[in-house]
Amino acid sequence: MIKLGAHVPAADPLAAAEERGAEIVQFFVGNPKGWKKPLPRRDAEQLRNSPVDVYVHAPYLVNVVSPNNRVRIPSRKNLAQTVEAAEQIGAAGVIVHGGHGAAGEEVEDGFPRWRKALEQLETGVPILIENTASGNRAPARRIDHLAGLWEVIGGLDPTPGFCLDTCHAWAGGEPLEGLVERVLKATGRIDLVHLNDSRDGFDSRRDRHANLGRGRIPGDLLAEVVAEAGAPTLVETPGGAEEHLADLAWIRDRLPAHMSKTGNRTGAPALRPCTCEMCPMRCSNASSRSPRRKEFRSQRWRSRSWPRRPSGPTTRPCWTAFPTPT
Repeated sequence: MIKLGAHVPAADPLAAAEERGAEIVQFFVGNPKGWKKPLPRRDAEQLRNSPVDVYVHAPYLVNVVSPNNRVRIPSRKNLAQTVEAAEQIGAAGVIVHGGHGAAGEEVEDGFPRWRKALEQLETGVPILIENTASGNRAPARRIDHLAGLWEVIGGLDPTPGFCLDTCHAWAGGEPLEGLVERVLKATGRIDLVHLNDSRDGFDSRRDRHANLGRGRIPGDLLAEVVAEAGAPTLVETPGGAEEHLADLAWIRDRLPAHMSKTGNRTGAPALRPCTCEMCPMRCSNASSRSPRRKEFRSQRWRSRSWPRRPSGPTTRPCWTAFPTPT
């Protein structure tokens, strides 16, 4: 079953999760519009030991593909500090926007900057790159650019993950029909879905979220993306606990029918989570008590040279598309 949750205030994420009936939560560990290093959290042990999976969103200012040293270098530093704070609370992943290049550049100029930023991180916490809603020089806006980016960073070990935002895709001009299949072809994975409706029309380049069913994105397309992605899903919609409860109820009501459609439709991608108990990623079917999972949650890995997964049918990347049998 797909885990569902919401982006919540950072003051008490576990209480916010209970209010919303959420299985997963996302929050900022510092100022989302500032460069200051996140402070240690008093509830770190509670978060580490909670059955609620927690995700951390990096500050909006982080832009590791900027050609400007005054932006790129602080971005790398802040991302590293955010990752360190995420490790302390046992986070399932750190979400960071794909960033933007500058006028006079090609989108491809930003690809090696992303690789360098990732190579400098010493962590076992998955880094999930999120697609963006606008920018002609944004590496994570268009799917064809994502494919090029993954050609540069996909060989890193551990491999970065991907966070798919439905509002960003819609606003950025990517049709939601067949979106999951195109993303999987480009990146090989979807680790998290940000399920958001949009206040604006298709290809508006405006990142303005709306509550589910109250925006401009057809509801069936939103539910289809969640069903086909099969990944943990968060809403980042306006309002507080009451509005988020309504949004989560909205998607829960629609998921069963779309899951059934996805499973029966010829040629649709059927997503199977990795079944390898030695995998450090937080697959939905991986035991939370497995030795590797416990090691991942409790230890900060100081080397990127952790043992590679053995090859074989049970050790594929955590979210991989397989053709549905005809």
